[in-house]
Amino acid sequence: MAWRRLLLASVALLASGLLALGPGDAAPALDGVTYVKGQAPDFAAQWTLVEFWATWCAPCKRTIPHLTELLKQHGAKLAVVGLSDEDEATVRPFVQAQGEAMGYSVGLVPKDTRERYMQGRSGIPCAFLVSPQKQVAWVGHPAAVDAVLQQAIEGRFDVERAQRVQPLENAFAGALQSRNLDLVTTAAEALLAEEPAHGEALRIRVAIAHQKRDPAGARAAYERAAAATITPATAEALAYALLGDADLAFRFIDVAARFVARVREAAPAVPATLALQARYAYVCGRLDEAIALQEQAVAADPEAAPALAYYRQIKALRDQP
Repeated sequence: MAWRRLLLASVALLASGLLALGPGDAAPALDGVTYVKGQAPDFAAQWTLVEFWATWCAPCKRTIPHLTELLKQHGAKLAVVGLSDEDEATVRPFVQAQGEAMGYSVGLVPKDTRERYMQGRSGIPCAFLVSPQKQVAWVGHPAAVDAVLQQAIEGRFDVERAQRVQPLENAFAGALQSRNLDLVTTAAEALLAEEPAHGEALRIRVAIAHQKRDPAGARAAYERAAAATITPATAEALAYALLGDADLAFRFIDVAARFVARVREAAPAVPATLALQARYAYVCGRLDEAIALQEQAVAADPEAAPALAYYRQIKALRDQP
């Protein structure tokens, strides 16, 4: 029976979430780690991002430049350490080949130390953000840490809220592995109710709405995000997702306008904002306005030129007799 399968899956997901290290828990010491680059982080000195990875893991390799960039961005306020359970003969040459692209500490982690962090979790890369109070604040894919890390650095991070969100993220991840569409929808909705602009949950929820031909469900998800307090980067990403949706039934221009306004309020004159406004004007049929805005963007950033050429080409076609 469908309800029975959903119930059993939910129980299994809850159990796995209870076993996993999460927000509010004390961060285990990095005992027995052998460093092939850099040194052990001092948890008490700054925020620390502890990532578990492997040389064979393609998604892990894609996060390397991002982790290096985070370290450059936050300087002495952040330490980053990548930990692999592979042997030194495998890891050291890989790290040496990366050079400055892998600009953070890298270590070989023994099985027991890795297990203290990763018990109840199987996928890598997996990152743990640790506070100067040696408390786990966040767990997830390192590509998704930016907004949380910014809040942490600025002293705005809410651990209690993270404790509410983390089990929902665990359940959502487990639902995705189950491939049960009803369970995925339920888990996504539960997560979005607490975290309306959760990138992965929102993307999956909208994809399911597409599959079910449910524009109302997609609109409700986007509207929750629009009403929430979100970063300009998130607002920009959601605006482009809406403005670029190939299915016109799911292209909610009025909701996109709210995201565009959020970006404009935060950074009104930067090239990326001007380019987003230009895209919005173009989708709304205001081609001349789009060209004018994109020209401003190009004046500050020549890399914005291809979009300007496209708008001008459309104008030339429009003005043909």
